[in-house]
Amino acid sequence: MSISKRLRHVHAGLIGIIFFAGAGGALPAGSAADRPDFVRITPADVHWQDIPGGHGAQQAVLLGDPDKPGIYVIRAKFPPHVMDRPHSHPNARYVTVLEGTWYTGTGDTFDPARAVPLPPGSIMMHPARAVHWDGSAGDETVIVQIIGNGPGDTTPVDASKPFWIETPTPASPPVGASAATPLPSPPPPPPLKIDLNAFDASKKTIALPNGESLAYIDMGERSGPAVVLIHGYTDSARDWVPMLPYLSKRFRLILVDIRGHGQSAKPECCYTRLDFAYDIKLLLDALGVGKADVVGHSLGSIIAQTFAEYWPERTARVVLISSTGGAPPDRPKRAPQFDFAAEIRKLKEPIDADSPFMIAWWDSPTPVDPDFLRRQRKDAAGIPLRVWLAVLDQALPANTTFADLQSTLPRLKAPALLIWGSQDPIMEEDVRRSLRDALPHAKVKVFDGLGHNPFWEDPRGVADVINHFLDATT
Repeated sequence: MSISKRLRHVHAGLIGIIFFAGAGGALPAGSAADRPDFVRITPADVHWQDIPGGHGAQQAVLLGDPDKPGIYVIRAKFPPHVMDRPHSHPNARYVTVLEGTWYTGTGDTFDPARAVPLPPGSIMMHPARAVHWDGSAGDETVIVQIIGNGPGDTTPVDASKPFWIETPTPASPPVGASAATPLPSPPPPPPLKIDLNAFDASKKTIALPNGESLAYIDMGERSGPAVVLIHGYTDSARDWVPMLPYLSKRFRLILVDIRGHGQSAKPECCYTRLDFAYDIKLLLDALGVGKADVVGHSLGSIIAQTFAEYWPERTARVVLISSTGGAPPDRPKRAPQFDFAAEIRKLKEPIDADSPFMIAWWDSPTPVDPDFLRRQRKDAAGIPLRVWLAVLDQALPANTTFADLQSTLPRLKAPALLIWGSQDPIMEEDVRRSLRDALPHAKVKVFDGLGHNPFWEDPRGVADVINHFLDATT
């Protein structure tokens, strides 16, 4: 897909703007005149300005004004070995790498050795107020193009330090010595230990008494404690593949595609959290499981909460990953770090699995297996848009989630473990706090530097915490 087509997916406000990054901006002789609100910009029209204190870094404003409300398009140029320190912006920004390898990092700690390199053509979404840092960590100039919604103020994490920094250039080796060691490559993503094709082919389908059919996988020690794994919104049972090899071998693992997802049925209705939880109850009935530990991620964690609240006699323990107690009504009025609901409402069928939104939807602060992510995006693009919207409206209604969740959380009496990544742009601190406050006896584990899917980024670490919790509370 061309850059100009990708940009149209980023923000509805860009409709009506045609932007050409290359040459050829002049109208061919004899062509019809454009409407006056079309804009063409050629490389000759890009005017760079030095950034004060930027060690040669420059910026060019192409469209709009980043200091005022509204859409803007700018370019940033990083000289070799020039980077910026950790900072954030009030609104989301969409960055395309045009030239050179752009080194990117997230979180409060500036460490070029763990920066993730993005080659030309890459796209990165910076959620609103999410801390990040970036620049050129090598011997080449880097140019990126940034689209955002102004004002695009920059807030450094530590204003006492210079914002721009020159990273060390490897010293020249002594005569006869080998060349200096290059900048360390970022750690590779955790390897998958399960064949994805074989995993997908192992699913079975069962017809439930309520007329729905669910796809599921029943694996592990059949005589062991049953553990139900419930995935998140627009995902499938494959969600758990990175972590499965590290879960205790004594468990009987039941992985489900919730209704509307994966290989399960996609009915016209209904998609409330209670509908999802009742499906889980009927599945356990059909499998002859009287009581189970329930592990859920994101939407799956809300389903797990609901199951434990309505069927406490069937619930041994609950593990809620990237979960929420709802946004308190008195929270300050501000844009979310990642307004996924607004972006989802802009989707059109057929859904483009490789659009900027879909890439951002499955983005993580640290590397995740690219083939795994590609399959996740492809499968989600195959979910009917009506299901995307039905789940958003019925299971995740922004205006009533707090009152809805808080009204039933007092029923959750099973031992609970709450897991988050510190860099989760979806479950922000206020919704985490509302869940902690509602479950004051729950154990809590926050994985520093990880995002909304911590069990993809550090599957062994998350599995170790879950194993210990389920063993210790037996």
